[in-house]
Order: sequence, then C-alpha cells, then structure tokens
Amino acid sequence: MSIGRKNISKNKRFYVLTALLLFLVIGFFAGQTVYAEISQGRGSFRLQVGQRRQLQSQGGGAPYRWSTSNSGVVVIDSSSPDSPYAMVRAVGEGTATIQLRSDKFVPTWGGGTIDTLVETWTVTVTAASGTATGGNNSTGNNTGGNSNAGNNTGGNSNTGNNAGRNNNTGTNTGSASPVTVNRVQLNKSSMTIKIGKTKSLTATLRPAGVTSRLTWSSSKPKVATVNASGQVTALKAGKTKITVTTANGKKATCTVRVVRPQVKKIRLNFRRVTLDSGGKATLRYTVSPQNASGKVTIKSSNTKVAKVNKKGVITAGKAGKATITVKASSGVTAKCKVTVLPKPKKIKLNPKSLNLKTGDVRQLTVKFKPKKASSSLRWSSNNSSVASVSASGVVTAKRAGSAKITVKTVNGKKATCNVKVTAAANSGGASGSGNSGTGGSGTSGGTGSNGTGNVTNIPAASVSISGAISYMRTGTTMNLSAAVSPSNTTDAVSWSSSNSSIASVSSGGVVRGLKKGGVTITARAGNRSASVKIAVVSGDVYDVSKGQILVLGDNASNDSVKYCGNEYAYNMSEGVTIVQSDPSRSNFIRIGGGKVTFANVHISGNAVSVVNYSRLEDSPYKGDIVIEFMDGTDNYFFYKNAPIDFMGGSSGTANLILQGNGRADLYSDYGPALSGEGIINNAPNLVLHGN
Repeated sequence: MSIGRKNISKNKRFYVLTALLLFLVIGFFAGQTVYAEISQGRGSFRLQVGQRRQLQSQGGGAPYRWSTSNSGVVVIDSSSPDSPYAMVRAVGEGTATIQLRSDKFVPTWGGGTIDTLVETWTVTVTAASGTATGGNNSTGNNTGGNSNAGNNTGGNSNTGNNAGRNNNTGTNTGSASPVTVNRVQLNKSSMTIKIGKTKSLTATLRPAGVTSRLTWSSSKPKVATVNASGQVTALKAGKTKITVTTANGKKATCTVRVVRPQVKKIRLNFRRVTLDSGGKATLRYTVSPQNASGKVTIKSSNTKVAKVNKKGVITAGKAGKATITVKASSGVTAKCKVTVLPKPKKIKLNPKSLNLKTGDVRQLTVKFKPKKASSSLRWSSNNSSVASVSASGVVTAKRAGSAKITVKTVNGKKATCNVKVTAAANSGGASGSGNSGTGGSGTSGGTGSNGTGNVTNIPAASVSISGAISYMRTGTTMNLSAAVSPSNTTDAVSWSSSNSSIASVSSGGVVRGLKKGGVTITARAGNRSASVKIAVVSGDVYDVSKGQILVLGDNASNDSVKYCGNEYAYNMSEGVTIVQSDPSRSNFIRIGGGKVTFANVHISGNAVSVVNYSRLEDSPYKGDIVIEFMDGTDNYFFYKNAPIDFMGGSSGTANLILQGNGRADLYSDYGPALSGEGIINNAPNLVLHGN
C-alpha cells in the first residue's frame, strides 16, 4: 500500500508541474496585449467664480497630465507630473471638463501592461453670490453667524440657513454681498507694433483679488488680432482698438497702431555725378524692405555748390564739391558725391584756321582755362552749306567757299576757326586730242584724291533709355530715346531686339509689337549699352497699378474679372494677362479660376491669393488653375507672408500649376514664399526667397 501511495504522489506532482508550465506559457502570450485607454468618470461638482477645489487621481500613476476643456471657465492653478493632486480654480460662468491622463499598471498572466487611465470631472461654475460652502460646526436653522443654534438676527457673514454639519457642505443664503469687478485696467493705453510682430496686454481687476472671465476683441481684426490671453498680432498698417471686457461688462481699451517695418537699406541710382554750373541731375532711391515705412529726407552738405529738392533733383551752383545724403527715419543713410566744375575763363580752338577740300573731315579741339572747367559747349557754323560742324566739333567740308566755325561755353566764352574749302580734283585721268594743226595729239589729266583728316575718337561712357513702359499691345508702337554721355562722343547709337519676331525696333528707336511674348530692347553706343524689357500682350489685359484684380470662373458661364469697380467677361481658354504700367504701384490680386499670365510685374506689399474653393459662392470653378510667367519677362512678388498663397484642398479643385520660362522672384519676410498644398511647379526660373 505504501508503494502505491508514492507512485500516486509522483504522478500528482508531474501533473501539477505540467499544468503550471502550460499556465505560464499561455499567460506569456496573453500578456502581449495592445495598450489601451481606460476611461473613468469621477462625477461632477459646482463652484462659484473665484472658488478652488483640490482633485486627486484614484488609481493612476506618474506622470500625471492635467487639462481643462475651457480655460475661460476653469483653470488648473497648480499641478505636477509627479503628484496625483491638482488645484483647480473657477474663473468664469459655464461648464468645463477637467481631464487627468496617467499611467495605470494592469497585471496579466505573463506580467502586465501599462495602459492609460483617463479620469474626468465635470465642473459647473456659477457667479459669485451669497451662496457659500457650509463649514459651521452647528446644526439646525441658523440665521446668524454664531455657533449657537436658533434664531439669530445678527449680521455675521455666515448669516443664513445652514444645513451643514461638521466639515460638510451646507447652503448659506445669508446677506453677504457678492465680490464683483468694479474696474478693469490694461497695462498700456496705447502701443505701436510692426507688421508681423506681437505684443501682450495685461488686465488688472479691481478690487484686488477679484476674478472674472475676460473677453478680448479688436475693432479692426484686419489690422491686428488679439487672442484669449491678450496677445496682439499686427497684420497690416493702420489703427485698431483692443478691448477687454469682464463678465459683468466692465471694459478697458488700448489703441494699437500697426506700422510698416523700418528702412534697413537705401540704394541710389548713382553715387557720383559731375555737373556744370547750372546743370541738373535726378537722384532716385529705393528702400529695403520695399514695404518699409518712415520719413526719408534728402539734404546737401553745401547748398551753394549743389541744391537738392524733395524729388531728388540736384541743381549745380558754384564750382566745388558737395555730398547729397538720403536718410531714413531709422537712421540708415546713402550718399552721393557731387562735383560742380568751374566756369571757363577762356577757351581756345585748335586749329584756328583750316584749308579743306570738299569731302574733308576735321576734328576741332578746345582748350580750357582753367583745365578742369565746365566742358559744356555749343558749336555753330555761319555757312553750313560750305562747312558744317557736329555737336562734338567735327567739321565736314561740303562745297567750295568760306565759313566760320564758332564754339561757345555756357557762360558766353567763345572761340572761332576760319575754314576755306576748295573743290577736290577728280580721281583718275582724262584723255584728249589736240586740235588739228596743233602738232599732233596729247593727253592731259592728273590724279587727285579726296583729302581725309584724322578724327579723334571720343568713346561713350554711358547709355540710358527713356520712354519705355513694361508692356505694349500687338500692332502698336513705342518710341524710345537713348541718351549718351558724354554729349560729344563720336560713338553712334544702334538699336536691337532680342527677338525681332515678337517686337522689332528701328534705327531711330521705334519699337513695334508683332506677337505675344517678352523681348529685350537694347541701345548700344561703342562698348556701352542699356536695355529695357517689354512684354507684347494681346487679349484680356489688366493693369495691376490701377486697381484690384479678381479673376473668377466656373468653366461655364460665370467667367469674369472684377476690375476697378467693373466686371468683365473673359475667354477661359485664353485666360487673362496682368501687366503693370507703374512699377511703384500694385494692388491685391485674387484668382478663382482659369489661367493668369504675369508679364513684367513687380508686386510689393500685396498678395496674390488663389481662393479657397470650398467657398463656392466666390468661385465654383472646377479644375486646375494655371499661373504663367511670360517668357522673356521679369516678375517680382513681395509680401510679409507668402506672396502667392494657394488655399486649396476642396473637392472641386485639383492643383495650382506654375509654368512659363519667365523669371519670377518670390520674397517673404515671414515663412515660406510659396504656400499651400497641391502646387505643381513647372516654372524653371521661379526663385523662392522665404524665411
């Protein structure tokens, strides 16, 4: 019998061990569960504005993460990731949910998992009043504030019907006056903010210690916005009033002035200039950033030498040197040095006389006293049919006779050269025969050559073009003029077009638009040249210098452009072209459909907005929108944020496509220069300059 018991005992141990091993294996795999969230409501309670309450986690572990669904009703006054406690405070009437997220260990057969425990409390906040939390140690009907039961007509703050017991909440409906806000003050009554910058306002309530829900608002949200914390963000230049309002209607305001950024750099069209006395030159400047504001002044260091007006026109006075300073209110400056040459006291011509044959050419030279005197001269001939003279003193003999060449300075000094012209001998020989009886025949003749004089070359130093604007229509003409310095240069001006099939140019600078496209027209004198870019356009053309441009379309019948207060229909397949007659002026552009071509536009301080197509009342357009930069043109876009902003993402619109071989530079002060999803960039010469 004993032997049998031992065998049975061994078998029991075997089965127990096997079962235990199987239990552990199953538990191990069962422990590989996905982490979960465990949500548990902790009930609800009521507070009055200004009251606090401490809450405690009931089962979670660190870290503890407290939050409120409405900070305008209840705020978390104090909490710590390592502590299960938090103090909450009622700040405004309403309902809010306090949430605590913490880690909770959940055991399994094979160990355990760390799940997330989510605990919530619902808080209802009412206005501060005579209702209070009971804490009297007395029971019964207490109309006083003493610890004795019974009727008490006293005026203690605990007066009222208190049904509470020891440390339990009771209802006190006594005559205590509620603590309300009687005044609210802001830390600033006015302030100035630059576009894109932020500043904060702080509200102080009186009497001290009182609390209230605060509402912030801006009278002009397009100028500046304000959030629930009193942080003001400047958007565009202008003025607005920021107002804070308490729950009981008390208000305080701050006047906010939004200004453009200050000038950081000034560029001049030239930094040195030499003038004759009485001569003029126009100094032009540009500032950076282009949307900068502030007063710019132009002053001369010596007004007796050179005066300058507000438009930058410099007028030369007496001989000497002066410095013209362009200064912005930010303190940034740029300077131009002006040299005024003295008036000549005496001039001489070399040579004083000439003997020429018809067709001869001679260069006359002038000697000045003093040597660095003003060199502005006027040439004339008293008989230009015999000998003419150019503006640079080149004399051409035309026919036999006499002439006097005179050169005169701006202050009346003059010199002369007497010219005698004789007929030139014929080239080659002539044969003849003697009269009969004269003893035979003979030949007479001779060989002559036209005399050619050496001409002194005076190279061109600079060339400039006037009369150009950035666009012209096909079939029209534009008259350009070239100014070459010095005025007595011997280099002639020649004109050329980069693409004569788009626009041709005559020898006199007349440009004719032939077909749509961009060209560069160049004037050249010697080794110097100047160029202008011109866009030849056709079809529906709108000038962004003159007003806002709103392009809409729905691929059907609602294809229109709103421009300068009027509405125009346009051809969706051809699209519209936007040009700019005045590069210093631009306006807002909004695109809601079709194709828009930019041709030599420089847009600064305004955005090109491709509309949000979920706003079907604005643009029910279906399909891609195309922005094209015309070949051969230069385009420039500058805005504080993205100068081209695509607000896509709706079901009705697919993509914004950028195309064309024209140059396009996009500049942004804040953030990317091109914004939006669904943008396809097929424009090889698009350059983004964002932050």
